[in-house]
Amino acid sequence: MNSNQKAKCERNHEFFRYILPKGSSFSALTRKKTDMITNHVNSYPRPRLGEKSPIAVFKAIYGDELANKLGLVEIPAEEIILTPQLLK
Repeated sequence: MNSNQKAKCERNHEFFRYILPKGSSFSALTRKKTDMITNHVNSYPRPRLGEKSPIAVFKAIYGDELANKLGLVEIPAEEIILTPQLLK
């Protein structure tokens, strides 16, 4: 509930809403689709992470083995899709 944390959370929410705009139904989301959305959002480089993606930072701290067990797949920057097209 710290105000300094809100912007970080809101940016992820914004990315999710690029893919699932307001009014979109979440009922058709499967685990596979949810993982795909999360991997695309978390592969997007962030200025506050030194232009690294959250997945890259996670792997640097915890290693590839844990990232693989968690299903974290870093999407190459040129292949990141943050639009509803991702789910088609």
